[in-house]
Amino acid sequence: SFMFYNLLTEEETTLTIHPNTFMEGTFIEDLQLTPQNALPKMKQLVDEVKKVNGHFISIWHNHSLSNQNEWTGLKEVHNAIAAYAAAHKNP
Repeated sequence: SFMFYNLLTEEETTLTIHPNTFMEGTFIEDLQLTPQNALPKMKQLVDEVKKVNGHFISIWHNHSLSNQNEWTGLKEVHNAIAAYAAAHKNP
């Protein structure tokens, strides 16, 4: 997370930006990974964020948790990555 910098006024603002770490569709649609192959890569990203004391933020679409078509198995991955991130919280 970081404070937004206004380039027009050349000032740091009080707005805090919380960038996301990943969007689940990137693994399935863009990288063509199975949910089972995506999980280790997601865990690796959680670990990288925690190394710098960052905030792990991911984006999940409603349809990806439906367990239908190409999204079959992703609901379990969501639950697994949520548990993994919670177990690896910064103090």
